[in-house]
Amino acid sequence: MVRVDFGESSFLFTGDMEEPAIESMVAFYDPSETLDADVYHVGHHGSYNGTTEGLMHAVTPDIAVISMGRWDDEKPWTAWAYGHPREHAVELLESEITNRRSPRPVHVASAVKQFYSTTMRDAIYGTGWDGNIQIRATADGKQEVRTE
Repeated sequence: MVRVDFGESSFLFTGDMEEPAIESMVAFYDPSETLDADVYHVGHHGSYNGTTEGLMHAVTPDIAVISMGRWDDEKPWTAWAYGHPREHAVELLESEITNRRSPRPVHVASAVKQFYSTTMRDAIYGTGWDGNIQIRATADGKQEVRTE
């Protein structure tokens, strides 16, 4: 896990942690605010076991970013083959994030190789949906998201 602070802006990166390690981390840092961050880089490409309810309550992100491939790249070792991002992870993010983005049609996996279309209105961005994502943070705690 890596946390980056710039003035009043904060970012949390959990890498490829899965549920058991995430829950241990949440328990270790409870009740501190170490995990509370403005921007959460979603763990394990948005997999079904890379984001938990406990983590979302600890992080309370304003913005989430998922690094994943395109849903329709039907090859081995892709987001399509693994089902990233998974519906469960996206629902957990939506339950916590109150910031909004411009509505955008996105594809979310219900299982490996099984995706459905939905409209994303919450401040959840994905490289497979948005292309390159840039977040500009200011020392006074504001973040600006730019996508390609």
